[in-house]
Amino acid sequence: MTQERRKARRRVLGYGASVVSLDGELKRDCVIDDISASGAKLRIEAPKELPEEFVLLLSARGDAKRRCKITWRRAQEVGVRFRNG
Repeated sequence: MTQERRKARRRVLGYGASVVSLDGELKRDCVIDDISASGAKLRIEAPKELPEEFVLLLSARGDAKRRCKITWRRAQEVGVRFRNG
């Protein structure tokens, strides 16, 4: 049995969102596979092309958003930690 290392409990979502670079140059759609108070797992094409930090838009109008830092990358996924500010 594996030990759970996460500090915050995750919820499975499957919710559409968008990634936007801090300079606004890159915008890409993604799916939030799961989320917690401290971070999320995103399903996205070409995760190696994403900047280390970006804004995750949780609503189409951009009212709900979180600044993120990538903690890991896989073939079609990234793990992010939410940042303050």
